Amino acid sequence: MNSLLISLLLVATAYAANIKRDMMQPNIIWIFGDDYGFNDVGFRNPNVISPNMDALAQSGIILTNAYTAPQCSPSRGSFMSGRYSYKSAMQHGVILDNKPQCLGLDYTILPGYLKELGYETHAFGKWHLGYCRDECTPTHRGFDSFSGGFSGEGEFYEHTTATGGYYDWHLGTEVDYDAIGKHSEDLIGYYVNKTLDEYDQSSPLFMYVAFHNVHSPLDPKPEFLALYDDLDVTDDRKKYLGLVSGMDYIIGGIVDKIKEIGIYENTYILFSSDNGGDVGEGDNSPHRGGKSTLWEGGCKANSWTHSPLLGATGVENNGLMHVTDWLPTIVDLAGGSVPASDGLDGVVQTDMVINNGDSARTTMIYNIDRESDIGQPKFGEMACRNLQYKLIWGFPGQQDGYGADAKYIYDIPFYQEAAQAYIDAEGSTDKKRGGPYVLTADQTSVLNNYMSSVHVSDQELADGTGSMLLFDLINDPNETTDLSESTDPDVVAAKAELIKMIQDAVNDGGYVPQSVFETTASDLFDAPQNNNTLTPGWCKDIFPQTDSGTY
Repeated sequence: MNSLLISLLLVATAYAANIKRDMMQPNIIWIFGDDYGFNDVGFRNPNVISPNMDALAQSGIILTNAYTAPQCSPSRGSFMSGRYSYKSAMQHGVILDNKPQCLGLDYTILPGYLKELGYETHAFGKWHLGYCRDECTPTHRGFDSFSGGFSGEGEFYEHTTATGGYYDWHLGTEVDYDAIGKHSEDLIGYYVNKTLDEYDQSSPLFMYVAFHNVHSPLDPKPEFLALYDDLDVTDDRKKYLGLVSGMDYIIGGIVDKIKEIGIYENTYILFSSDNGGDVGEGDNSPHRGGKSTLWEGGCKANSWTHSPLLGATGVENNGLMHVTDWLPTIVDLAGGSVPASDGLDGVVQTDMVINNGDSARTTMIYNIDRESDIGQPKFGEMACRNLQYKLIWGFPGQQDGYGADAKYIYDIPFYQEAAQAYIDAEGSTDKKRGGPYVLTADQTSVLNNYMSSVHVSDQELADGTGSMLLFDLINDPNETTDLSESTDPDVVAAKAELIKMIQDAVNDGGYVPQSVFETTASDLFDAPQNNNTLTPGWCKDIFPQTDSGTY
């Protein structure tokens, strides 16, 4: 068969798929894997048992250059809003249980757009976008139903949070104590199947399935943990992989159910991790770093699409994709469009994720954190990229290294020595590290002083100076060789372009400081007085106002 005929057949296949898609609104299932490493799937790593995801991805389109934010709330906020996290007050960390904060209430988020297009919408699993007001919760933001937890981390069976031990499983905004003793993955599977059994197919369906797997604490079901008994890895790694296989099993059950009720042929299944895997648990090979960093391993997503509606199958696509792109892309798949006046950062990527076409994106901002008034940017300061080069400006994040050898920086000699050099020159800037993870005095010292040593001041930002790392992601995708001091004219020009990209982003008026929430007292947090349970409503009268509306 000659090349012209092959090309014509490929065009005809894509055209036929588009005609089929346009005949009726498709059902859309979005699946998030939590803290899920790039290399933690069977089609990349033979030690991982994930037959359902392997089959779906390998008969679909595997997105090898898709990105998220480096942490949970920022990624989920960008997915739901189509906005970079630095434009939605999500750039400095995750939403804590006792923090009066949620994704901006003035935004129309994804289920809101889909409701306007006639969709039935349902959310399952982890929310982590704020709950302190009823208006922050899923069923007040466009979802017809919600079964899951509001917090970012908790026990898989008891559904109590990592910090405080507060109970956190809800149906809508109502507490569901019947969930106690049932594994989170099973609850998600049960409520997804229940929703599908009750679905009358009179409207198109959108389901947001956000697993707690594989986030710590690592507590897989015994039958999935047993799959890794003979694997020569740490106990934590075995538990992590048990959670991967448990998630895979539930995904397989969801696919079986949509086939059983006859909607598979008109359904898109879209999958992404929310950030890289964590140190000591996940494997982000071959990329550098992990969760809570601006390295590729922190932000490069494990992502794929699957559907009988696809115009191309069994392929990998290396086009640039950012988590903000999913909102306008899903709305486009649903037959709508987002007005330009809504100010999204995401772009429509339908041709890429459905037909294996070219990306509509040429640049991307990983994050910008200029919140030094409320704390150091411990999850990464600033980074951006174009189609070839990447600039990290300031602190890259808390982890470094590759695969199973990745570590927190306070355990790496290079960072220990750099922190000591800063102490010798400037004096220590030790501060107590916030959050649930307790560090030793030495670990705290290394982390805080290294962050201080590479922090970009306001003057350095304006001047285009300060600590920088520059990588050629085409020729050095795993960030091994820093080119920031190169005198090559092309490299110098690329560096200047990326510096300006960051400067313009900070100065164009779109930056929304997360510090707006830091000025609001959280002493009305009522879980300790409310049966040790997370419930909405306690921040109603103390929610801050911003220039862009009510948050």
